[in-house]
Amino acid sequence: MPGTTSVTSTLSINWTCLGQTQNYVETGAIGYGIDVKHFYLGVDHGFDHIWAVNLTTDLNYTNATGETQLFVKNAYVQARLDQSATFRLGAAAMPWISFDEAIYGYRFVEKL
Repeated sequence: MPGTTSVTSTLSINWTCLGQTQNYVETGAIGYGIDVKHFYLGVDHGFDHIWAVNLTTDLNYTNATGETQLFVKNAYVQARLDQSATFRLGAAAMPWISFDEAIYGYRFVEKL
């Protein structure tokens, strides 16, 4: 819709509890951890009925290393000239990837 902005987000978290024993004796590998597998934050803005922009980021956090990574998943300018003629310039998603992920159903666990 022209002149509108929408913000979307998706969060996938993994909570782990580890307790390891060797020969019935606890080892030093004990603890809890929370990993952020994916945090997608997307912003779509439509300028008019033809032009729009999209920016989607992907953030993940690994508790074991304390490492946080931020990626740009999508960033493009779109021109929709007709229902069957949409052009995107930039880093846009491939049409079959989201289709495959929807069939797979476990994107929140790991990548395909």
